[in-house]
Amino acid sequence: MLVMGMPGNTPVVFLHGFMGAPSDWLPVIKVLSQRYYCICPDLPGHGMSINTTAGLSPVRQIELLVDSIAANVSGSVHIVGYSLGGRIAMIIADKWPSLLRSLTLESAHTGLQSELAREQRKLADECWARDFNHVALPVVLEKWFSQAVYQSLSGDAKSCVIKAIIERATEMDNRISSHDSRLMFHRRMADALIAFSLSKQMDFSARLMNSAIPVFYISGELDKKYCELGEQLSEGSCSVQHHVFKQCGHNVHQQQPEAFAQLLASQLPF
Repeated sequence: MLVMGMPGNTPVVFLHGFMGAPSDWLPVIKVLSQRYYCICPDLPGHGMSINTTAGLSPVRQIELLVDSIAANVSGSVHIVGYSLGGRIAMIIADKWPSLLRSLTLESAHTGLQSELAREQRKLADECWARDFNHVALPVVLEKWFSQAVYQSLSGDAKSCVIKAIIERATEMDNRISSHDSRLMFHRRMADALIAFSLSKQMDFSARLMNSAIPVFYISGELDKKYCELGEQLSEGSCSVQHHVFKQCGHNVHQQQPEAFAQLLASQLPF
């Protein structure tokens, strides 16, 4: 877990995306830590969480994540979640509503609305999991970041992201003292794809639009899919505010960290 700022300040929890790490938020929390107490945990199946979550059910893994957050604060928190982190944030908001002051979702899917879509996503995630288990990591990552949602990434930017993930994976794998192959990065990512598949997530759209706490949805204008999703949420609700960042794709906080931090500072009361 990465923390920055004074513990007495208003706490903000940042949940990274799939294959990410707490350090992904550093450019953002370096700005915000002057006002807020910033807490960046590992998502289940990622980073050092493997020491406590390996082999546990998805529900129990999220419970332990909530426990780790609660152990670092004395009251409620603002939660900011990117992509998979946003989807887990929605589960936390639904199951532990008293923990949240506000919910900020960045490029996070709110849930599929048909059985056909859920079945198609289940099959797709199973296919990706097989790739992570059986194909060389650089090859899988090249394929992963060739998906439409990442099309705004330049060739150089994509190469940098892939390089960073491979370096982080190598470092983590080298730190596994037991050398248990089930804890290797590629296996953990395959497990996370199945455990937290979008096919298993309920549709949170209605609950977000009727939320008792403020909900902020952030998307990049080049990410048409999530721009449309944010627009749909905000048009049907007084609880949801949609913010679109110009010249950004799926990962807004990575592409425009200072502007992202400034938006949060203007939205999250402290």
